[in-house]
Amino acid sequence: MIEVEVYAAGLREPSRMMRLALELDTIDGMHYKVDTRHDLVYMQFTETVPTKHELHDIFDRIGLEAKFVGQVPFEDEAQEE
Repeated sequence: MIEVEVYAAGLREPSRMMRLALELDTIDGMHYKVDTRHDLVYMQFTETVPTKHELHDIFDRIGLEAKFVGQVPFEDEAQEE
């Protein structure tokens, strides 16, 4: 299991919360919790893990800037470029 924590300022806005839920609910093998008080999303992946780029795209589509908290357990940066 892989765990990822993302900070996204403005997440607590209801319309953005709904749009984020619609985006995240399409990812198989993922469970998430949202801490609206602190604009944080906690994600756990049990199957395929999206790349950092794919997760950034999800947040970008709803007008939020995703900032990963802690060490991100994705492929190294050289593979992303």
